[in-house]
Amino acid sequence: MKAGITSFLFILSAYLTTAQTWQLLPNSPTAALVNDDIYFVNENKGWLVNLNGYIFKTEDGGITFDTLLIQPGTAFRSLGFIDSLHGFAGNLGPGSWISGVTDTIPLYETIDGGNSWQPVTNINITGQYPKGICGINVVNDTLIYAVGRYAGPPVFLKTIDGGQTWNSTDCSAFAGLLIDVHFFSPDTGIVVGGNDSGYAAVFYTVNGGMTWQQVALHSHFPSYHWKISFPSRNIGYVTVSSAGSTNQIIKTTDGGLTWQNFSLPAPANADFTGIGFINDSVGWAGAWYPGVNYVTYDGGNTWSPFTLDPAFNRFRKINDTTAFICGERVWKYTTQSVGISEIPNQYIGYMLKQNFPNPFTENTFIEYSIPESGLVELVLFDGGGRTLKTLVNQSQSKGTYTVEINLPYKYNTLFYCKLSVNGFKKIIQMVMLKQ
Repeated sequence: MKAGITSFLFILSAYLTTAQTWQLLPNSPTAALVNDDIYFVNENKGWLVNLNGYIFKTEDGGITFDTLLIQPGTAFRSLGFIDSLHGFAGNLGPGSWISGVTDTIPLYETIDGGNSWQPVTNINITGQYPKGICGINVVNDTLIYAVGRYAGPPVFLKTIDGGQTWNSTDCSAFAGLLIDVHFFSPDTGIVVGGNDSGYAAVFYTVNGGMTWQQVALHSHFPSYHWKISFPSRNIGYVTVSSAGSTNQIIKTTDGGLTWQNFSLPAPANADFTGIGFINDSVGWAGAWYPGVNYVTYDGGNTWSPFTLDPAFNRFRKINDTTAFICGERVWKYTTQSVGISEIPNQYIGYMLKQNFPNPFTENTFIEYSIPESGLVELVLFDGGGRTLKTLVNQSQSKGTYTVEINLPYKYNTLFYCKLSVNGFKKIIQMVMLKQ
């Protein structure tokens, strides 16, 4: 059995009809720079911020977005909500790479679902006052962590009273900049960014940020770690952003204590920023330049080109079947499963079997049956739901049919095949393993 096959078993069940796609939300805002963060409290209610000073809200899972705030001179960078009313938005602040930013307030708070926002000032923050906030992690309704910023100074913020007061710690003794934060429990977590010498680094704490241990250091200069994705407690991924040609991410399998580098087959100077995994094996990574994205189905061992947002920056997993990414626009990932036992009686006898072999390396076969004549459509889609090829489009008599598929792809790739006939529809997933 080829290495990596076991990581695909969850999608090879013969008992489910499954459809998984990333879709561009057509009414999502287009950012002049980038929609930098998106945050949902459930599948329907979420907020979106961008570096041009906009805050948006959706109450229908991204079908529509309402503009809540337009604040020129502010570069909204990060989001975190305790519940549907109480949340925070971080500002990058002046003196970074974006011109025209004049707002020196690092953090804003809302208690009415985003309709109004109040600055969190030095009256509320003890310790070093931040110049900007790049990452926010809501642990529970009272405990929140935040870090900032890209371009420094590196500060670590903590509140234990739901944001009434914050303590800010100067981290310049070991870090040069901090970009993202993820806590597994109230006391144990990581922050990522770069050390004080210009190398990408990951720092680990077991005491709520009182002390930090450097657990990863990248070899390329200059570089910094950008975004974090932990699909489970022990498995996690972080991007490596760099002006050089590293084209890498890092991965941990022990909850952030040790890390391993993985390379992506990207153009030089791709500068990876966004990353997100729906489970331990399946995930996506996006590069700021030249706007290329990749997918992996085997936990980062191999990557294939994949069409997503050209400025993919932040991934937010809502649950095992729903996720969002933001960048230039907003995209949504959904999974829907329907058991065979739920097929209506009028479609008994219609069948689309799982392709064989599956996984496959180049050739595979699909068998389907129809109990009466009808116009048959058998269509092949890629992992993003885009049509690749129409395999069958003709009237056929009652019977069983077999179609051979040959796909000259060079990378591990996920495909879908959809059968439509006489109102019956079914989709199967097919996995190509090339390495």
